[in-house]
Amino acid sequence: MTTAPWQHRYAVIAELAKLYQDKSSWVLGKTALQKLTFFLQEVRGVELGYEYSLYSFGPFSSSLAADLDMADMMDVVDVKYDSSINGYEIFPGETDVSSGKTAKQWLKSVRKDVEAVFEQFGTFGTRQLELRATIAYVAKDAVLRGRTLTDDRLARIVQDLKPHFHYDMIGEALRQLRKEGFLPERAEEKPKSFIRRLNDRLLRG
Repeated sequence: MTTAPWQHRYAVIAELAKLYQDKSSWVLGKTALQKLTFFLQEVRGVELGYEYSLYSFGPFSSSLAADLDMADMMDVVDVKYDSSINGYEIFPGETDVSSGKTAKQWLKSVRKDVEAVFEQFGTFGTRQLELRATIAYVAKDAVLRGRTLTDDRLARIVQDLKPHFHYDMIGEALRQLRKEGFLPERAEEKPKSFIRRLNDRLLRG
């Protein structure tokens, strides 16, 4: 996977923090950042260069965690620990990494995708994000492996990975993701032409 310019990655982190600040009663946290960025890259197709693995709370990228630390040091965002929730909150910082012409144009080109991910998942808590991102991770893995999973099989795999989620809850979240276009699925094969079908028959004898 190609590594995206750091300005692009930091701009996305800052943009999500701004959206939470301006349009939500919630504050962006580290878990939400991981999951929203996962959907942004793996479902909406915004190339950020992150590699994800499945951890305790769903898909996680160590590179994204390092980028957040660096963005905090550069004052692109302001990361604060809140003891009342035993977690970290991410606020917009003073440094604008999208001020350059190229970075500004790139951010403009992906802003609709960033906003779509925020609108879909910005009000979800950690548990809801964990479930939905895990479903999408399993679906994406199946796509990459060329496997076709029924909804039942997909839900069973997720339940094996996350036994604290009830099967019906997984199924409902899965249906919501598909309805809203956030479930990675294999592109439908184009119908074969008459000549292709004829050649296939001839090859089969």
